[in-house]
Amino acid sequence: MPFRFPVKFEIPKHVHVNARVLRDQHKRINFAQHEVTRNALKYIIRNEELPSRIRIEAQLQLATMPKYTSITQIRDRCIASGNSKSVITDFKLNRTEFRNRALAGQIPGVKVASCNTQRIFTRNLRLIPKFSLQKFNKIPQPPGYIVGTVNDAYIAPDPDQFHGNFHWTYERAVTVAMIPLVMTPFIAGVEYPIIDSICSTLLLFHCNAGFKSCIIDYIPKRVYGIWHNIAMKLLGVGTFVSIYGIYVMETANNGLFDLISKLWTA
Repeated sequence: MPFRFPVKFEIPKHVHVNARVLRDQHKRINFAQHEVTRNALKYIIRNEELPSRIRIEAQLQLATMPKYTSITQIRDRCIASGNSKSVITDFKLNRTEFRNRALAGQIPGVKVASCNTQRIFTRNLRLIPKFSLQKFNKIPQPPGYIVGTVNDAYIAPDPDQFHGNFHWTYERAVTVAMIPLVMTPFIAGVEYPIIDSICSTLLLFHCNAGFKSCIIDYIPKRVYGIWHNIAMKLLGVGTFVSIYGIYVMETANNGLFDLISKLWTA
C-alpha cells in the first residue's frame, strides 16, 4: 500500500521503521511547522473582545487545516518495535521490549531485582515441627557462680506479695493454724467434715509452699531455665488435681481423718 505522503525526512538508524513510524514522524514534522499558526488561531477564537466575524473566520480556518497538524494525532511509539501500546515514556520502549532489554542488561542504570523463585513457589507450611534440644540444656554460669563484681551495686528484687518474706509468713501462718486442726480428731473424733476439709486444704497449701521452695532452691531458673518452668507447671497441675481429690474424698467418703484412722486400724 503506497504512503499518502512523501518521505522527505531522515529516520535514525536505531529506530524500528515501518509505515506507522513513518506516518508518526510525518505528523510530528507537520505539527512543528504549523504549531504557531494553530496557537494563534486558537487565541483569536477564545478572545471574546474581538468581533464575532473575525472569531468565526479563525475557527473556519482552523477547521480547514490538515489533521496531521494537530497534537492529538501524535502518539508515543516504541523505538524498537513501533508499537504505540504500553510505552514507557522515560525509555521510549513498550513494556515487552523494556522487560527483554532489562533482563539482558542492555539498559544502563536498570537492573533486575534479586528474587529467589524457588523460595516463592515453596510452601511456607512446615509439617515437621522444629524441635531443638538446646533449650533443654543448662544455662552456662560465670566462674564460681558469681554474677558481676564486688564493686557492683546491689539490685534489690521487686516486691512480690507471694514470694520472699511474704511466702514464709504465709507458710508459718498455715502451719500454726494446722496445729489445733490436727489435734481435733484425737479429742473430738473424726465426724466433723468442715474441720476435715479445712485441714486437708491447709495441708495441701503447706505442701505446695514446701515443694515450691525446693524447686526455687534446687532447680533455679538462672541455671536450669526451661526445667524450672516445667517443674513449676507440674506443681501447679498436681495442686489442682489434689484439690479435686480432696473434693471427691470429702463428698464420697468421710474425709482425710477417717481415711487415716482406717489405715491405722487396718
